[in-house]
Amino acid sequence: MHPHSLTAFLLLPLSVFADGPLLTESDFFANHVAEGVPRTVPSFAAHVRSHLDAKKTTPDWPEFWSGERFAKIAAAAKSTMDYRIKTCGTWHQYEKGKIDWRFNPTCNGYKEYVWQLGRHYFLTDLAAYYSVTKDPRAAETWRDVVTSWIRQAICDEKIETGYDGTCWRSLDAALRVEGWSRQFPVFKDAPGLDDDFVALLMRSVWEHGRHLRRFLTSRNWLVYEMAGLLRLAVTFPFFRESAGWEAFALATLEKELGAQLYPDGFHYELSSGYHSVIDENYGALHDFLKSMGEPPPNFLDAGLENAFALYTYLARPDGRLPALGDAGEELVKPVMERASKFYPDRQDFRWLATGGKKGAPPPFTSIALPWSGAVVMRAGWGAKDIWAYMDCGPIGRGHQHEDKLNVLLWAYGHEMLTEGGIFNYDTSEMRQYVLRTR
Repeated sequence: MHPHSLTAFLLLPLSVFADGPLLTESDFFANHVAEGVPRTVPSFAAHVRSHLDAKKTTPDWPEFWSGERFAKIAAAAKSTMDYRIKTCGTWHQYEKGKIDWRFNPTCNGYKEYVWQLGRHYFLTDLAAYYSVTKDPRAAETWRDVVTSWIRQAICDEKIETGYDGTCWRSLDAALRVEGWSRQFPVFKDAPGLDDDFVALLMRSVWEHGRHLRRFLTSRNWLVYEMAGLLRLAVTFPFFRESAGWEAFALATLEKELGAQLYPDGFHYELSSGYHSVIDENYGALHDFLKSMGEPPPNFLDAGLENAFALYTYLARPDGRLPALGDAGEELVKPVMERASKFYPDRQDFRWLATGGKKGAPPPFTSIALPWSGAVVMRAGWGAKDIWAYMDCGPIGRGHQHEDKLNVLLWAYGHEMLTEGGIFNYDTSEMRQYVLRTR
């Protein structure tokens, strides 16, 4: 080989040589398929398809997407079918059928780009679009994108923690396989998804389950990881390990609900945005299990009231949470709508969920939370009332800002004092500015 040819050969991306998954078809059928499940590709694929029901696996999706919302979904799906994909605010035009999952087109090499691309968020719009239109291009694009990822992103045996790997950090694996568990039931009967693809996908799903069971992290990541493992195990009970994964995920989620919430209800990272990790994940899992015909465990019914109550403590007069730590200004109303379904006797939840039309306002104005140190002072519950917040608590975890004794103020319908804001999770001067006291 000519020296220049050898150099070019060595500089090719690793993805060119990849051929995942590591789990072979023979090993999968011999050692990891559950009892009673067929062990030939055609029969196995037929069994998988017959078991899955998109109306059960995605109970939070509306049966019919319409109007302005569907227009946005359709536009996003068509962009994906053209391989023009937006991640972390950056658009990139990939060659059709060829996504290099380690390529980073951002101007500053922003690490989150590759990680978030690999979560496959953009495939959810594709599934929603297909559920309405049955456009075969959507199914074929989903198949090709997922196959591309499986073939390139090998689950390296050298990974030692859930934070390792460009494509296999545990958080990203959990979010990716949770997405697949919602998307694949929508596409399962599409002509372009043949039996061999179904078997390939299930081998990769199994690798995700093993990975999430082996490599646990902490804080909000662990909640996402166990939510992904639970959804995987219940949606795909075709593996010998599925029942064990489900039991482990539920036990860990119960433990973390007690460990990650202070007794006054605030998530211990003390970020209003990451507090929603609790109510969103646990609430969605409650509805998912119920839809799948499994009684939700008691901790999913009884354990969320404190987490929901935090929204009543912190709510500003404009109906939003303040931006605390790495957070935006979260809307309170949609959360309280969900909370009212869980706790219909809570009149304060109902009041906030309906914009004051039903129920009764919370039975307090000012309140101090003794564990998290959040102090809220308000003149009343009207839209023009004065509201103030002071941070008198401990240092948070992971997404906190160094802003102890910070004061926020809302008065007469306007924000008067605000927090430093948020920025990309990078090492830039702007990131340091929003984190620190200067």
